[in-house]
Amino acid sequence: TKLRSEVAVHGMAHITGGGIPGNLVRVLPNNCRAVIDLSCWQIPPLFAYMQRSGGIDEDDMFDAFNMGIGLMIVVGKKDAEAAIRILLAQRSKAFVLGEIVKGKRGVELK
Repeated sequence: TKLRSEVAVHGMAHITGGGIPGNLVRVLPNNCRAVIDLSCWQIPPLFAYMQRSGGIDEDDMFDAFNMGIGLMIVVGKKDAEAAIRILLAQRSKAFVLGEIVKGKRGVELK
């Protein structure tokens, strides 16, 4: 694809059952942690309805559902702007969701 030919893609995670934490962690090396900024996107109203109706804890919502994020692509910080430009040109919705930092392997939602 155009994205992979123009920027170095370090990982891709399809966000399915297991939610963001359960799927993104699979592409992280042992010494890396993903820090996801929950204010970076608007969670579709359907998920708020499901959470209210079912009395579901927020952590459980993120562990079970994609919360509106279907695919996460990991690129270097210097390539993020180019990656977003390429994806937007292909009519994909794209934005930075957080960063990868050194630390214990895992996904942190802030």
